[in-house]
Amino acid sequence: MPINHFAATPATIRFGESTTLRWSTQGADAVYLNWRGVPHQGEEAVTPVVTTDYVLHVAREDGSGESSTLTVTVDGDVPAPTAVTRPPTVTLSADNKARLRAYPRPPHDNGRGLHFDLNLTDASIQRCVDRLRTINATWTLIYAPDEQQARRAAVACWRAGIMPVVRIAKQIDAFVDPLPFVRALQDEGIPAYIQIYNEPSDRREWDDERPENYRQVFAQRWARHAATVADAGGYPGLQVMGKSELDAAIDAVNAMNRRDIWERAVFVVHNYGVNHPPSYPYDELSQTTHPGITIVDDPVSVMMGTAFAVWMQARLGLVLPIVGGEGGWQFGVDDDRRYSRVVQPYHALYHREIFEWFRTGVLSNGEPLPDYYFSMTPWLVSGWNTAEDWWGGPLGDKTETIAAVRAIPAFTRRFSWDEGSVEPEPEPEPKPEPEPEPEP
Repeated sequence: MPINHFAATPATIRFGESTTLRWSTQGADAVYLNWRGVPHQGEEAVTPVVTTDYVLHVAREDGSGESSTLTVTVDGDVPAPTAVTRPPTVTLSADNKARLRAYPRPPHDNGRGLHFDLNLTDASIQRCVDRLRTINATWTLIYAPDEQQARRAAVACWRAGIMPVVRIAKQIDAFVDPLPFVRALQDEGIPAYIQIYNEPSDRREWDDERPENYRQVFAQRWARHAATVADAGGYPGLQVMGKSELDAAIDAVNAMNRRDIWERAVFVVHNYGVNHPPSYPYDELSQTTHPGITIVDDPVSVMMGTAFAVWMQARLGLVLPIVGGEGGWQFGVDDDRRYSRVVQPYHALYHREIFEWFRTGVLSNGEPLPDYYFSMTPWLVSGWNTAEDWWGGPLGDKTETIAAVRAIPAFTRRFSWDEGSVEPEPEPEPKPEPEPEPEP
């Protein structure tokens, strides 16, 4: 047998504890632990936050192989905020709530998503949808170079009960016509959430050199295309990373005398948390060093959307739906040396916590979950081939994170306009993902 030994010591731990995986093999050309290459014999400490399966796979050059699966049982519950302890940063008017309520959402909406795979071949699309289903995702963002690829990916998601938001893969100074993207989704009966342009401050989002007046150039082009999307019955997505860019977009829409765009627009958030905890900047360390600091003062947080809500309400008198585009915690980051590097168990705990917002109705800082938060869609299922991929990449699958998110009890998200308190609505059990063959 090529796998001589594969075990966890201990096999049962309490929440917060670690265990050690040990393995030895023989006669194999390659060995993979959760689809990450490892030595033929070794050990590794792991800290799963929920009961988690680990897979050891040995492969031979002739294509044959063998796998062994072990389960590490975790006793104890993952903590999550369950009580409101802080008033909302933004109070929505009845009219604003009515506007939010009119936007389409997926069935069994739980606000949970991940950015879609960057590869849009038929096989990759189906594999990505299967992976999203294993974590009960109901939202995703698709980066699509053309309307046909957008259509194929969106249809696969829609049929699986996942709401697709399509980002047009064009740089800001390149020609783009959003109308074919709108029509491609509408022809399939899918709400046309269309993100136009991306992160205008990032020089990579410009074909030529980013101009000094890039905010105004971006804003004018976005406003023009947003009008096209809205007039066609779509939902134009605005994605910016700062207040000055938001202000520029609002100014450009005002200059066109097209305030009606905001009746259909959505804000696409890239709420990267670097290595800040989910409650940042309301966590104990930040409040100790900077007493009274708020999300508006320091929006480098997964709660960044709340800062944009403040700015939108001040300028527009309303808050747009905030849908996820990118964000979350990139594996291994340590930008703020006051905080721990984002490795396990933090990567699993942090991502589980933001998805729990939609189940418990409470943000990490103790605020009630705002109606304007429609979804969180961290970066990314796969396809970037870096440590950031949840499946695959050089570090293999993010096994502990996937298991932690998958273990969240099934529920349907409740809004303030939903009457009464109801039991969580059961969702179909996700089908287990077929074990992939490791790439040579």
